[in-house]
Amino acid sequence: MTLGDRINFVRKDNKMNQSEFAKTLGISQAHVSKIEKNIEKPSETLLLFISHLFQVNIEWLKNEEGERYKYYGWDLSDDGLESKYTSFKNKADNLLNSYTGKDRQCFVEAFCFFITLTAAPKLDEEKRSQYLISLHKLMDYLERLQFKSNT
Repeated sequence: MTLGDRINFVRKDNKMNQSEFAKTLGISQAHVSKIEKNIEKPSETLLLFISHLFQVNIEWLKNEEGERYKYYGWDLSDDGLESKYTSFKNKADNLLNSYTGKDRQCFVEAFCFFITLTAAPKLDEEKRSQYLISLHKLMDYLERLQFKSNT
């Protein structure tokens, strides 16, 4: 299965047409079509974003290795950490839905950068937990900034 086939699978598995998928990702439908046909290669940022939004294992998405639906292999067994992560994800999703154009692109790139750091292989559980809590605080801050700009 090619990268384009895997992205096509993710889109169809989420019952989306190319236009809906493109809108969710903040890209054009033509770009989705070219990616699925393996004419264009998606950026690393876009792959991370797809992985996050659709909870697909990034390694499966990139090269068909590992489980399909596994989110970065994080162990979220700690209730406090899982709660923070869920809150963070919900806030990130809400913020993402409010942005368009360049703002959306910047948010996606920043978010993917943070997620990539969190998934770093040498990050022990204590540091990962501290990092996720810091990300949660950052999302609170971004929400306050958004609220200020809307009022």
